[in-house]
Amino acid sequence: PVAPDLFDFWIEMPPHGLVEGPDYLFGGPEGNRMPVPVNGRFTGLIYDYTAAAQRSLTAAYRGKLPENTIVGIMPSWDNTARRGLRAHIAHGANPASFRLWLSGLLRHRIAGSYRRELFVNAWNEWAEKAILEPSQRFGRSNLDVLRDELSAATDRAGTGG
Repeated sequence: PVAPDLFDFWIEMPPHGLVEGPDYLFGGPEGNRMPVPVNGRFTGLIYDYTAAAQRSLTAAYRGKLPENTIVGIMPSWDNTARRGLRAHIAHGANPASFRLWLSGLLRHRIAGSYRRELFVNAWNEWAEKAILEPSQRFGRSNLDVLRDELSAATDRAGTGG
């Protein structure tokens, strides 16, 4: 059947459309809530990666998405290289927080994802730090997380758990 909007499917592409006011630690409606000092010339936005990840698991957020949406995740986000002091930064993004978000998506949202697919916003986009590739900071950790969590989800599906 043809969807009413004529699109075969939508792709959820965090952080776009996911981050909301309470998630901002700096530059948002609640002012500076950063746990560490911020350069006084910085005019960008810093948001809590974990808060955004948790929001993506809520029924309220899911209800805003078209039915034919592929679930999306990002391992990190920091476009300082591209935007300088106007950057948007996901504070707290690391392999451990990526694992928690990915595990939550695979347990609670993948069954409702269009064609049960997962989209990872990591296009080897070094200027956005939206990367899965090995890096000096995290090595292969993000790739290992993706492999391990997908394998665990496959095992759960095979055993009915």
